[in-house]
Amino acid sequence: MNKKRLTLGKDEDVVFGGVCSGISDYLDTDPVFIRIIFLILLFSGIGILPYFICWLAMPDHPNEDN
Repeated sequence: MNKKRLTLGKDEDVVFGGVCSGISDYLDTDPVFIRIIFLILLFSGIGILPYFICWLAMPDHPNEDN
């Protein structure tokens, strides 16, 4: 059984830290939608803290090459 894990995004999807691409992988959505949500939160004044908390708390994406 393959469980989904919330991890930082893969290298080819990462823009800044990989938080949005990791969340979009977990939710099976387009990363652009998640980035737009974080931009709206950023301009409303509450988006920077949750983003950095997610960046620190989410583990790196495991390498599938090994």
